[in-house]
Amino acid sequence: MNDDYHMVISVPNGETGWGGVADDAPFHGFDIFPVGSHSSCIVILVGWRVEEDEKPTRPPGSTVVELDGTQAWLEQRRGTVEHQEMVNEIVSFSAPVRTVFADGQAIMVAPADEVPKVRKIYQQLLKSLSFKKEDPAGHSS
Repeated sequence: MNDDYHMVISVPNGETGWGGVADDAPFHGFDIFPVGSHSSCIVILVGWRVEEDEKPTRPPGSTVVELDGTQAWLEQRRGTVEHQEMVNEIVSFSAPVRTVFADGQAIMVAPADEVPKVRKIYQQLLKSLSFKKEDPAGHSS
């Protein structure tokens, strides 16, 4: 649970979430390098929206996805890096937290042959991701 963002996310059993963001950074997040992979990663980033014109917009061709407590959309991309087909999946989200918004992304990068295994971990993370509302007494629900 991240108390600042009222965000809950669980790293799947057997995997490790690696922090790399300084405490005073304007955003927070972590990375997962799936066990047994040398070329895949999952990155979670979240930060406060400072200016309303920074509001994320739904990219053309993306699909709406369900996340608990927020709106989100998925972009899928494929490309080749050093003769290896790579797949990127990016879920962008925007969640109301008190009187402001927390905007972020969950990004999966994997070689095409590792996608089924890495996508399973990615989907477990996304399923666990939620933004909790505060009750009038100021407690998270």
